[in-house]
Amino acid sequence: MTISKDTTFLVVDDLVTARKIVIRFLKRLDFHSFIEASSGEEAIKLLQHKSVDIVFCDLNLGDMTGIEVLEHLRKSPHTEEVPFIMITSDMAKHEFVEAVNKGVSDYILKPLSEKTIQDKIENLS
Repeated sequence: MTISKDTTFLVVDDLVTARKIVIRFLKRLDFHSFIEASSGEEAIKLLQHKSVDIVFCDLNLGDMTGIEVLEHLRKSPHTEEVPFIMITSDMAKHEFVEAVNKGVSDYILKPLSEKTIQDKIENLS
């Protein structure tokens, strides 16, 4: 995958502050294209009509889990190859195994840092 400053990110979290933190770090890394979703359902609907290059998604959303969002993403030919990075403050071993089995590209444990986000993006290329 080629990463450029035109890469479009979908940032999914039910907490607006958490979404803004990820976007702030991405802006500092000189990325400019972001789509936000405040729920798993919203993310799934957006992905039916919008094209994104990378998804950052919280594990614990209000309406579903990030793993469920990942499942929907992987089932669609339009999005099955989109890199998906799970964000979580704690991930039980069974959740980690399930995420890997469902095709998660990587994960980030909170607290987030600009360097961690940069490393995860670079690992995709």
